[in-house]
Amino acid sequence: PIGVGRERYARDIELSEVSLPHRVLRGSRLLAVVTVRQSGYDRAELELRVEDDARILHKQQIRLDEATQQFQVPLADIDGGIRQLTFSLAPQAGEAIVENNSRTAVLAVEREHRRILYFEGEPRFEFKFVRRAVTDDRQLGVSGLIRTADAKFYRVGIESQEELRNGFPTTREELFAYDALILGSVEISLLDREQQQMIVDFVSRRGGGLLLLGGRHAYAEGGYRDSPLRDLFPVILDAQPQADFTRRVKVQPTPAGLVHPALLLDEDHDKSAARWLTLPPLTIVNPIRELKPGATWLLTGNAGGDEKTYVVMAFQRYGRGKVVSFPVQNSWLWQMHEDIALEDQTHELLWRQLLRWLVENVSGRTELTLSDDSIYAGGRLGLRGEVLQGDFTPRDDAAVRALLVAPNGIERRLTLTPDPALRGVYEAEVAAGEPGDYRVQIEVEADGEIERGPEARFSVNASGDEYYGSEMNPLLLGDIAAQTGGRFFTAAESDGLAAAIAGRQNGARVLTRYELWDMPLLFGLLLLFLCAEWIYRRWRGLV
Repeated sequence: PIGVGRERYARDIELSEVSLPHRVLRGSRLLAVVTVRQSGYDRAELELRVEDDARILHKQQIRLDEATQQFQVPLADIDGGIRQLTFSLAPQAGEAIVENNSRTAVLAVEREHRRILYFEGEPRFEFKFVRRAVTDDRQLGVSGLIRTADAKFYRVGIESQEELRNGFPTTREELFAYDALILGSVEISLLDREQQQMIVDFVSRRGGGLLLLGGRHAYAEGGYRDSPLRDLFPVILDAQPQADFTRRVKVQPTPAGLVHPALLLDEDHDKSAARWLTLPPLTIVNPIRELKPGATWLLTGNAGGDEKTYVVMAFQRYGRGKVVSFPVQNSWLWQMHEDIALEDQTHELLWRQLLRWLVENVSGRTELTLSDDSIYAGGRLGLRGEVLQGDFTPRDDAAVRALLVAPNGIERRLTLTPDPALRGVYEAEVAAGEPGDYRVQIEVEADGEIERGPEARFSVNASGDEYYGSEMNPLLLGDIAAQTGGRFFTAAESDGLAAAIAGRQNGARVLTRYELWDMPLLFGLLLLFLCAEWIYRRWRGLV
């Protein structure tokens, strides 16, 4: 390899990466994480600007103190649809490259109405205040099922007279119609084995969100330790239930919770952290102290004294979905406590954000994903469609196409072919044409009907990522040379390249495979050994 260019620019700022969710519900607050690399601009203060198709969405002052830094950028009030967000820093005097001061990212802002089933094993205030918190949220609909006595249930927030008519859903189609499920103080005996397995499939196969609240009939106290739902829990359940356990705990976010969009109580990070310090204690009746490997701890509870910290909120991914553990039974105190002002909206804000995050990225029966959001002109982009049936099992008999709309408005259809290794998955590649903004939508034809699915968006530019990470990397190039038995040259040393090549005596090794049937000598030896083994066994009387 020959290294071209400088190892380190004397003065340059690069907006290296933007990380944000692929899709959110309209009206949701989200955090984008922006990575900035710089040299020669220590202690410089710049304005980070976020634009939504030329509309300024957010401005934020940042200070460059390190060679590589990450900044959290809160975003809200984003229009619905497939948005292309541009993150940029103004060019500074003396920069080696100004083309690397901006990045684009695609975000799907969904307008769909999301349905949540809240199943409560006994009447209590938590249910009432959770529903009240999301009453004005047009994106969320909470249907409630409350057990009032043995085999008697109260339905609230239903969309039809048939909904939940027979209590908790008894078929996958009925349960899978929801995007998320909340289980309150529900003892496991209220769910038969088939319903328990349905909940597992709801998360793992359907990709739904599951929120597990605390209560005297929840967690180990509700008999979940020996049920199929045990694997769903992001926390470790006690071996023995503690029916008389109760603690008042002061709730605080962990470092992960402080930057989690569902737990931001203010757009300003410092104000949000300060607000958590003022919230009154809550009560827990389920002693949860440990997380499973891979789970993320978001909220802790401190009871004071020498007791260990309790888990107040944690989550983990499970299959296609997510499971959130929130083992408290009276979060409504954050609205009704005497220390909370009448106009304080902390409780409502927290629950709206929590439920929006719970249903975030819950997939439908038809999905479309792209291999990248931005490619260079002349490159190729991968399209991946997934088609599922009503019970969210893969569908193999569909004709799947992609409708591609170019920047000039010309439309063309691409056929997606089935992936031989994955059922229900269809793939295609598209060659990038002229630079500009492209839109693509999946189209599924099955049972004589044509249904259009989600839309995606990508951009084509002339340079691709040429201006990013453009400094020479001598460590990587030297490692390549060492592992291949060669030498690494800089551009200044390239005059010696011809002599180095001429002096190499390395030959090329070629691996050739032969079938035994094509080698009579080996085949004869194999027969000889088999005959000798049979004669020996015959001589010893073994055959």
